[in-house]
Amino acid sequence: MLRDIRTEALREVDITAENVVAGYPVIISIEVRDRGRAADVAWVEEMAQKHADLPTSKLALWSATGFSAQATRKAGALSVALVTPDDLETAPLASLARNVMGGSVKMVQIRFEAVADVRLDDGSMERWPVSFATLIEPVGGDTGLGLPVGWFVSVLEKDPELRSDVLTQAPLGRGDFFAVYEPPIPAIVRHEDGRIGALSRLLISMYTTAGAAPLSVRSIVHKNTATTLAEAPVLGGTLSLTIRESATAMPQVDAVHQVAPQSSGPHPSPVKKSRRASS
Repeated sequence: MLRDIRTEALREVDITAENVVAGYPVIISIEVRDRGRAADVAWVEEMAQKHADLPTSKLALWSATGFSAQATRKAGALSVALVTPDDLETAPLASLARNVMGGSVKMVQIRFEAVADVRLDDGSMERWPVSFATLIEPVGGDTGLGLPVGWFVSVLEKDPELRSDVLTQAPLGRGDFFAVYEPPIPAIVRHEDGRIGALSRLLISMYTTAGAAPLSVRSIVHKNTATTLAEAPVLGGTLSLTIRESATAMPQVDAVHQVAPQSSGPHPSPVKKSRRASS
């Protein structure tokens, strides 16, 4: 609802996008029409006059069936933006949009844990739980030098091949994988009780939660740019993909997973399994 600057009455607007730019309020207003024939010049004039008395910074009109030639000329003269759904089959720049239509999405969340297999002075082996802050220290180095376990976890998180493998092979529901690190030089680990053990290998467990759902896809083509919003209810929230394709630039894809505030779970990490990854 926007307030008429002449009558102070509240007027309904289909969609508004509001922001503050350089200290000034900016309002983009969008009016929507879904009729059996193309929107005519009378509707364009009606909407332009309506928003002349509203705090609209920029007006855009959306018509499901397009606009007449006269309406298009009038909108241009009034600096009103026109948006029309287009047949994606006839828009060669919308190849990604066509690929996701009728498709589905799979999303994987991962929780990491780590343990260290160490050899004690008497030759026996033990498995110690370690935190991400635990240091893997080179033998003979100064105390406190080394790499934290969290560094090895971050390397796994960023590895594109591992992410691809986990995404492909993680079962729907719960799953588990692990990676193994064997130090190339002698290294030690310090137990929380003060004991020191020679590191034989570091095992990082990856506990996965995976979900899949069909995508709901909507697209528009406007000014040589195809914009597609694809959404799917997955893992207790909504995964939204925004795809922007134009004839003059590389496609842009953004993904956001929004979960209801009361929900909780592992940190979302869309990843694409390796039962064993050695380095």
